[in-house]
Amino acid sequence: MAFSLVRLFIMFKKILSLVLLGILVFSVWAFVQYKQVAEEAEAQILIDVEILKKQLEEKKLNRQAPFNDEYHESLKLVESRLTIQSVNEQQQFVRHYRSLFIHQGHTRCLLSKMIYPQRQGTVLSQQWLPEGTDCLPF
Repeated sequence: MAFSLVRLFIMFKKILSLVLLGILVFSVWAFVQYKQVAEEAEAQILIDVEILKKQLEEKKLNRQAPFNDEYHESLKLVESRLTIQSVNEQQQFVRHYRSLFIHQGHTRCLLSKMIYPQRQGTVLSQQWLPEGTDCLPF
């Protein structure tokens, strides 16, 4: 009887060791996957900022919305930054970018929302935020 309890205890320790090893391997795998996804997301944000910058410059040259008038046409882009990520009513992933513009000491902030059909960033909407809005809060 005592001999079988010892064998049972040894078997339990082996099973416990295998379970803990499995948890450790899974944790390492999950961490590697997380890092990979985070790196891809960071790269996409950098690409989005460049796309947004080029698109804003083109719209400014062509006097298209949101640069329809002389005041907005004279604004100079300082920086664009991701502020929020969300999912809209159509279950689309949306990134909210804010772009800070300046002209003669006055600042304006443009909110651009981008969606990702087929993993390609597309501007959904753009609107000027009220003057005095804290454009790039962090």
